[in-house]
Amino acid sequence: MKPSFEEERQAISKCIFRDRGAWEILVRRFSNLAYQTVRSMFLARQAPFSTKNLEAPHKMVFQGVFGQDCIKLKVYQGRKGCTPASWIRMVTVRTVLHHLRKKRVDRPCWEKKKTPVEEFS
Repeated sequence: MKPSFEEERQAISKCIFRDRGAWEILVRRFSNLAYQTVRSMFLARQAPFSTKNLEAPHKMVFQGVFGQDCIKLKVYQGRKGCTPASWIRMVTVRTVLHHLRKKRVDRPCWEKKKTPVEEFS
């Protein structure tokens, strides 16, 4: 059964107050969503990947959310219909884009600047 919005808000509040059990619940609940979002971003950016390549940004998402005294989690407010799932998806997309930029895989191949033939001569 899907938890209610209020139950998710309570779990987030518990995470902010460092309740380890609440962290585990949220990670279990949103881990698959984050992993699938990481994978779809790699595909959308046409970045080569293996399972190992997907694990690092997947871990970075939850490290970012729960790290540094839950600073990112404290930002979540749930306004205008933003569910925890949609917020996690947004955080994941931003994390993956940042990761790919650091790895210099910042644009799909069709967007990359083409080198004119004259420059090869």
